Amino acid sequence: MFFSTLLAGSFVSDIVKGHSHSTLQTYLQQLPNKERVKIICIDLSNRYRKIIRHYFPNAKIVADRFHVIRLLYHQYLQTYHSIDPKLKY
Repeated sequence: MFFSTLLAGSFVSDIVKGHSHSTLQTYLQQLPNKERVKIICIDLSNRYRKIIRHYFPNAKIVADRFHVIRLLYHQYLQTYHSIDPKLKY
């Protein structure tokens, strides 16, 4: 699924079923005012990066905080466990 959120209103404005390139291309082509978009927040996957850059050339791409925190937490647990495998976490 692809979620579109308007930052000013802090609500989900649209949900696109699927995550294929063609599905997103169809959705993104019809969006108005793409040149005015300043920031695009995506997960850490490279899946959307190229198509986002194509349709929103003026936007900065940033990683969403959920996926960043999840990655940091995973690294923390690996480090914690490497110190002493007997430790429970």
